[in-house]
Amino acid sequence: MTVVQVLKPGYTIEAGNGQIRADGTITLIRGTKNLIVDTGSPHDRGIILESLTREGLGVGDIDYVVCTHGHCDHIGNNNLFQGAVFIVCHDISRGDLYTLHDFSRKPYVVAEGISIIATPGHTS
Repeated sequence: MTVVQVLKPGYTIEAGNGQIRADGTITLIRGTKNLIVDTGSPHDRGIILESLTREGLGVGDIDYVVCTHGHCDHIGNNNLFQGAVFIVCHDISRGDLYTLHDFSRKPYVVAEGISIIATPGHTS
């Protein structure tokens, strides 16, 4: 069974003077493989570590890190998951080995019931 759990909800708040306060959602997907979707801002490190501990997991239990795009509030803690496979943009990286995948043509199957698909976002 695959379980999707929001570890930290994202937000966008108008701050005035053309500024916003924003942070991305951090999501844990548990199944035959464990995934983190977006790793938040650098200041979210403690939230990730505490949430994983509460779920009985450590950073080494995460098999895949999926980043929806490259803003710092979505990739700020990627370095915590050094043993994971990273899926960012069109790349699937295992350490220093990068494989291009055309997500717009076909999903990338991670495990039974878990596939990564192309979705339009607010960055390329």
